[in-house]
Amino acid sequence: MPADALTTSVPEVNDDAGETTDNPVVPSPVRGNHQITALRLDTYGATQNKGANDSEFVALPTTVSLETKVKQLTQELATKNDLLLSHQALLNQVQQAITCQICLEFMHKPYALSPCGHLACYDCLVQWFKAPPPDDRPIIPVTSRKKTCPHCRAVIRNRPIEIWGFKNIVQSVSKTNLVRNQSAAPSDPPENQNFNADPWANIFPRIPHGGRDVHNPARGEDVGMLDMEDGGIYRCLTCMHEIWNGVCTGCGCEYPGHRHHEDDDDVDLGYLVDDPSAE
Repeated sequence: MPADALTTSVPEVNDDAGETTDNPVVPSPVRGNHQITALRLDTYGATQNKGANDSEFVALPTTVSLETKVKQLTQELATKNDLLLSHQALLNQVQQAITCQICLEFMHKPYALSPCGHLACYDCLVQWFKAPPPDDRPIIPVTSRKKTCPHCRAVIRNRPIEIWGFKNIVQSVSKTNLVRNQSAAPSDPPENQNFNADPWANIFPRIPHGGRDVHNPARGEDVGMLDMEDGGIYRCLTCMHEIWNGVCTGCGCEYPGHRHHEDDDDVDLGYLVDDPSAE
């Protein structure tokens, strides 16, 4: 049958005139199975591509959020590192301040020297004050020796004083275990130990209870020998050198009988330096 025979003439209705026209209508060709399958695959692929594009569009804010979080954490880490370095620098300064410059250990029993104000631990000061003279000078009792600061060599005029506030700082730092290569704090003293014992016994002269009565005449061992032939000066009983402000200018013996006559504001500190011309 010829192809033209498949064309069917359908009369066209004209609503306005109520007439029909003989225009033929060509129906859509019937799709095969393979064409329908291809159409479905195209539709599925378009849907998948749309989902992928949507996923990329949604993931963009997530990526920006992660970058912001990483930047924030990096800044926080840098801030904490700076703070850690500051704490370490402070700890090093505190460690240096509480370390005895003689034994290089923590000053668990710190004492301050007068008038220079330097600090040292008790054991080191005892060894320093009891050390024999380096030259051929006669060995005199420790209580009568001229005592100097182990740091600046200034003459020590008074008994060293224990610094309790400084001692508490040393104990606090020791308990943190932040400083290595330091000896442990000394153990607590036994219960039967006399806490009122003089730590400077046989090293510094005893302090009389209530002070000296200025109305009583001073003993020779406290003031030295009065030399009236040389203008009424006092001389040392050991080496016969002149006594200035309670200290012998030759051997450094101390004569506490002169101390109650001194005015601390008017004391001439020139005698603190050994001057051979004074002999």
